[in-house]
Amino acid sequence: MRVYRSRHRHNHDAAAHEQEHEPAPILDHGLVPQGEPELIMDAGGLDRVLKVLKGVGRFGYDTEFIGETTFFPRICLIQLGTADGLYLIDALAGLDLTGFWELLADPGVMKLVHAGRQDLEPVLRLLGRPARSVYDVQVAAGFAGFGYPLSLGKLVMAATGADLGHSVKFSQWDRRPLTSAQLHYAANDVRYLPLVYDALCARIDDLGHTEKVAEEMAALEEPDRYRLDPLGGRLRGAGAGKLNRRERVILDALLVERFAIAQEEDLPPRSVMGDDVLVRVAGGQPETVDAVAKIKGLPRPIATVYGDRLLAAIERGQESPIPARPGRPKINPDKHKKRVEAVWERMEERCAAMSIDPAVVISKRDLATLVLPVRDRLVRDVAEPNGWRAALLDGCWPEDRNPIVPMDGAES
Repeated sequence: MRVYRSRHRHNHDAAAHEQEHEPAPILDHGLVPQGEPELIMDAGGLDRVLKVLKGVGRFGYDTEFIGETTFFPRICLIQLGTADGLYLIDALAGLDLTGFWELLADPGVMKLVHAGRQDLEPVLRLLGRPARSVYDVQVAAGFAGFGYPLSLGKLVMAATGADLGHSVKFSQWDRRPLTSAQLHYAANDVRYLPLVYDALCARIDDLGHTEKVAEEMAALEEPDRYRLDPLGGRLRGAGAGKLNRRERVILDALLVERFAIAQEEDLPPRSVMGDDVLVRVAGGQPETVDAVAKIKGLPRPIATVYGDRLLAAIERGQESPIPARPGRPKINPDKHKKRVEAVWERMEERCAAMSIDPAVVISKRDLATLVLPVRDRLVRDVAEPNGWRAALLDGCWPEDRNPIVPMDGAES
């Protein structure tokens, strides 16, 4: 996986740079800096930029990173933009970036981002506390009639009419020196964020959604949003659905162990072992290191160095309690589907009238779970909507819908 991604990045980078592309014209507006970005490569320049950012009170923020070679993505470039200037911090220049991460955690300065979860993750990891005063324009766009989720290019075009031009996103960001195309692309990632912010705030205020958006932005400060979960996400590759309940427990133990090994080796977890390989290990339950090494697709160095730890993980999974078997929903699937569609249509009508994208309210999968009777809803732990979501959904539910009960609650 790591080799493929590296090759893909190299090929994409070569294709993006093999011919010259005329940069798109920069929108002439007081909130859009017109000049070229300043490349920051020394401590003095960094200190000066941090003072500027604190003084203006808000700035656009983005990063360019390479994620296929290390456990945590390797940040190569940090992009910063105000109404008056653009700054690119060379994150590979050996600078002490502690002051910058502290700035991201400063509640007195607003950070404008687009789909910024991964860009903000280092703050919690390096400081032990999350970024504060974050405004994600991709989220806000869902309350302004622009749709969710929108790419930055589409959002900038919708909100300002400006064209970001040619993209070199999947590029060799560890190259030095960076090309003029890379520098221009990186600067454009933050160039329009102050103007987009103002445009969004005006539309959102006119639509009466300012408090809703504030609620969403406050949620971006929750630490759990940025913690990595070895059991989070979906497995890639077929096979996990064929495991029995005991084998699923073993698979979870192996996922936790792979996560720990990957962090020690500074590799992405799937570069240590693919998901399909872990499924085969969980299903086969090898009892010796030699048997582990014979699992199809398992890298021999991993079996040699970490075979004993994989066996220990299998043993932990074998000894762990098996969760209760989830009961099959006592419903007619066709009737349930119709009920879900009816709720979804009512919600869509309300969202359309309010210029809110339904995708920011709830996923259809979660909605389908919450429409289930309580006794059948325990197969998935879905939080009951609260705040503005609960108010929007009020009246959309079926009349016989039961409120959710705690996962450890009793049901008659």
